[in-house]
Amino acid sequence: MSDYLRLLARRALTQDDPALLQVSFEAAVLDRYRESSAYSVIRTDTVGRVKKQGGWSLDFGIAPGDATIHAAWQALSL
Repeated sequence: MSDYLRLLARRALTQDDPALLQVSFEAAVLDRYRESSAYSVIRTDTVGRVKKQGGWSLDFGIAPGDATIHAAWQALSL
């Protein structure tokens, strides 16, 4: 782990701020939402959003190459 990531993790934990932590996933986790009419997935080259009709939404970032996405821990824990 780089010094920067250690510093970021330490700040998130000591400041009790989960918005500072990013969690990465394989982009394939979005497939189940794309396949269901109850959800919409929209994106640009670098960011996207999954939205459940009449419900929640989650904004995510897209890593170069489209293989992984990332979201703030805080957004995932709501």
